[in-house]
Amino acid sequence: MFSNIKRLHVLVLALGSWASFCCAQPENHANNIVLKAKPQQCVVLNEGQACHKTIRIYWQANKPGDYCLVLSKNKTQLQCWQAAAQGVYQLAFDSSTSLPIYLIESKQQAPLASVNITVSWVYEARRESRASWRLF
Repeated sequence: MFSNIKRLHVLVLALGSWASFCCAQPENHANNIVLKAKPQQCVVLNEGQACHKTIRIYWQANKPGDYCLVLSKNKTQLQCWQAAAQGVYQLAFDSSTSLPIYLIESKQQAPLASVNITVSWVYEARRESRASWRLF
């Protein structure tokens, strides 16, 4: 009896995991558009240091169109594709702060999907102590 209940519990967990895996929508799923970055996080040793890394950005849409990848800070276009349903871009990331990137349709300029490349650190930046003027 106990083993049957245990088997049923395992089966329910397995089906629940499968349902969330197969049927769950991705985070950046607006109008069937997926935008992902690998890696999405860059780790530096100390707070305030710039992170230098090559980031691969993937996108996929359900229909071909004219799409562009855009940096959010200054709305700089990284790359545009014409009549494409997917694309890959390699970004030479060099920043000490996190950076949101948007996929837009060329004609509309409204973001269809976004991904945030985050910068994190191991150690916080040192703060000057109030007694830094002391000689001894």
